[in-house]
Amino acid sequence: MTNHGLAVIAARKAGAFLLKEFKRGVDSFALKSSHEIVTGADKGAERIILPLLKKYTPQYQILSEESGLTHHRSDWLWVVDPLDGTTNFKVHNPLFSVSIALYHKGEPMLGVVCAPYLKEIFVAEKDKGATLNGKRIHVSQTRELNKAFLTYLGLTPLRNLSN
Repeated sequence: MTNHGLAVIAARKAGAFLLKEFKRGVDSFALKSSHEIVTGADKGAERIILPLLKKYTPQYQILSEESGLTHHRSDWLWVVDPLDGTTNFKVHNPLFSVSIALYHKGEPMLGVVCAPYLKEIFVAEKDKGATLNGKRIHVSQTRELNKAFLTYLGLTPLRNLSN
């Protein structure tokens, strides 16, 4: 299995788990610091991702937001945020994702972001460009901010929509 395929599979599986948890509603959390929380969903997504990465790339080092850094050295490093947007997730805002990156000798080689509620998966790979749901994407050619189209999507938490 390629690193690209592995990261996509891990992100999709963790994303499916997070979507189920999101729809169920998550109430428990713990404080990581005065301004950071961790939920059972963070830990659950990590329990899906890390075993896959370890199984197919046992020689690679892993840095995960919840578990920290593995103790062996390698030129290859997976960087994992199993639930990027924990606060959004906790307040039932669907703007959360799974983020997985791969570095080789400190250089980014691959990035995968899976936003399960939005049904989007972004993949960027060194020298190969980027895709959204398998279709090529690119940055805008607009160089002047006053000629650019900017937007912001502000969502009301879904729980509040039924009131």
